[in-house]
Amino acid sequence: MSVVTVLALGYLNNPELTRQAFIDNPFGEGRLYRTGDLVRFAPDGSLMFAGRADSQVKIRGFRIELGEIEQQLLGCDGVTGALVMARENADKDKLLVAYVLSTTDDSQSLTTQLQQALQVSLPAYMIPAAFVVLPK
Repeated sequence: MSVVTVLALGYLNNPELTRQAFIDNPFGEGRLYRTGDLVRFAPDGSLMFAGRADSQVKIRGFRIELGEIEQQLLGCDGVTGALVMARENADKDKLLVAYVLSTTDDSQSLTTQLQQALQVSLPAYMIPAAFVVLPK
């Protein structure tokens, strides 16, 4: 299966997402795929990667949309706010860390509950490695 085929499967039967991701080609015929990558021209005319226009990160080869994880966390009991970030550990490995606002005083119990809930709704590579429960 080609990369293009795999990419296109994510947009199959989803016209709104397709409209957002595939734009008219301003340089000629056809359409262009909006990757979310930000680039700039180097002095020699080549393109240099400058970051992302969205909150998508790549960890261990998987592209992860942080907002998807945040939405799942917000659906859990006791969670009033959530933010997920990609952080680096001492070995420079990227890890997902979830910062969660909660009304509960038992952060250890909440962390266990959140891990279990996310395991049901998300693939393993999208489960945060660490949870930080904040009172406000």
